[in-house]
Amino acid sequence: MEAERLNAVANKMSELKSRADELRRYL
Repeated sequence: MEAERLNAVANKMSELKSRADELRRYL
């Protein structure tokens, strides 16, 4: 099982999503 890798990917995606939301506020 690659649970750790899946968790890392999920964390990166959620981090990117929150960053995108912040960028949208500025635009």
